[in-house]
Amino acid sequence: MEVKDTFGFNAPAEIVYSSLTDPNRADRWLPVGVRIADVNGRHVRIQAGDRRIDLDVATELEELRLTARCTDPVQIEGTARVTQTPVGGSQIDVVVTVTDGGPSAATVRDALGRAMRHLRSDIDDNFTPG
Repeated sequence: MEVKDTFGFNAPAEIVYSSLTDPNRADRWLPVGVRIADVNGRHVRIQAGDRRIDLDVATELEELRLTARCTDPVQIEGTARVTQTPVGGSQIDVVVTVTDGGPSAATVRDALGRAMRHLRSDIDDNFTPG
């Protein structure tokens, strides 16, 4: 199953991408109860309650793209690409693919929506156009 969505931001694409890919800022936008437990190169471990999820994460600065693939267990992978929009804004186009046994489309959409609202709020609170 594939879930696609687009989220708009009132900040330049580079600011949004930087906030999205900075592991030190991720706890500000991850859904409540989810946190980064460990980062080791491309390997990221997130903790959700007493469940741990291991991800392989890659960033492509030239494309402003972030990809993540769950490695334990393999149930979900996704791509987020940030693009510039008119008048200094930007958007994140997200595609998430879930294998059998993974979360439902509704669960993925809900988690994405909450995460993007938190990210938007964090960026709005910390970005002042110059």
